Amino acid sequence: MARNVEHADGRIDAIVSTDGDSDRPLMLAVLPDRTVRFLGGDLLGLVVAEHLKATAVSVPISANDAIDVRMAELGIDVQRTRIGSPYVITALEKQRQEGAKRVMGWEANGGFLVGSELNVRGGTLAALPTRDAVLPIVVNLIAAREIGLRLEQLWDRLPQRFSRAGLIDEVPPQVSRAILEQLTKDASTLIPRFFSRELGFGPVARISLLDGVRIWFENGDVAHLRASGNAPQLRIYSNAATQARADQIVALGLAEGGILRRMQASLT
Repeated sequence: MARNVEHADGRIDAIVSTDGDSDRPLMLAVLPDRTVRFLGGDLLGLVVAEHLKATAVSVPISANDAIDVRMAELGIDVQRTRIGSPYVITALEKQRQEGAKRVMGWEANGGFLVGSELNVRGGTLAALPTRDAVLPIVVNLIAAREIGLRLEQLWDRLPQRFSRAGLIDEVPPQVSRAILEQLTKDASTLIPRFFSRELGFGPVARISLLDGVRIWFENGDVAHLRASGNAPQLRIYSNAATQARADQIVALGLAEGGILRRMQASLT
């Protein structure tokens, strides 16, 4: 992001905000050249879980897979759920009942949920199994200060996985369901047809049908198709090794004559 930030004494570290009911955080790191850098909510949550020493984590299937990479490095269990905080809350409770002591979860938008009481610096952070935007903002700032890094330097230490999301409107739910059902039934033929080598995709590594169809490719790309739960929309999410490729995957999906429109025309 290239917007310049001005201040009388030049000492701005971050710009922060929340949505109207304070369950989605927004953080921008202010760089030395006074431009700003955005970090998605799912990665803000990853910083929180690592800093607060989570022992079990639950996140939706659509969240950035940098979470899995870092948690695997730390030996921490990650439970992937369907999209929506009720599913995350259910998973947190299950992890707590199974004996996990520091249970945390968050949504892809960064709304953070604490599933168990936490001892933090000799004090107690009460469980809060509902989306919160303040904790991720505060913990990201504290973590950067304690390590002695600027905020963007802290974020640079995260696994380098990038994401994007987009959608096409006016797709009736029954049409979206038909597309996903056909894709599921004949995945070995249809996935290479629409996600072709010509578009930069490699062979399929694995597929999840937890919520829509999420496809991992051997070259590291991830594409996830899902019908909206509350609107006539067909959504596409991506993960990739670079932001440019994550953006490109979604652009290929949304273009007129792109992946989603071709699926709509040929699979329904």
